[in-house]
Amino acid sequence: MYLFTIDDLRTVSENNMNSRKEEAREAYAFLDTELTQFVTLLNRAGASDLLAHLHSWAEMIRCRERDKAAARLGSSGAPAEDILDDLSRVLVKKLLNDVTFSVRRCAESGDLESAQALVHAVTAGDNECFRKDD
Repeated sequence: MYLFTIDDLRTVSENNMNSRKEEAREAYAFLDTELTQFVTLLNRAGASDLLAHLHSWAEMIRCRERDKAAARLGSSGAPAEDILDDLSRVLVKKLLNDVTFSVRRCAESGDLESAQALVHAVTAGDNECFRKDD
């Protein structure tokens, strides 16, 4: 049999408190990580409507220009290569028009960092446009 004193109980109590504080810190770190991931997913979900609008807009342009090219192929004597070249040129101009104006506005206001971010957002993942051997 062992007799505990108040000092012994205080030591046990302090050890338990320190252990709970450490567990609380770990729980806080876990919740902080989970909250960050949740906010990221929530923000990403908020972009879904914007992306749907963007893709619908691009699809509308694609269909309209495809129909124009098909009509030219059927009715004119122009070579198919010229019609396809015109089609691709029109698509690029229409898809880049707003981005071009935004990049210029950023540059005019001295915000080259945003201009570069816009260009990177459009060209990200496509290293072909930066090839030097063309």
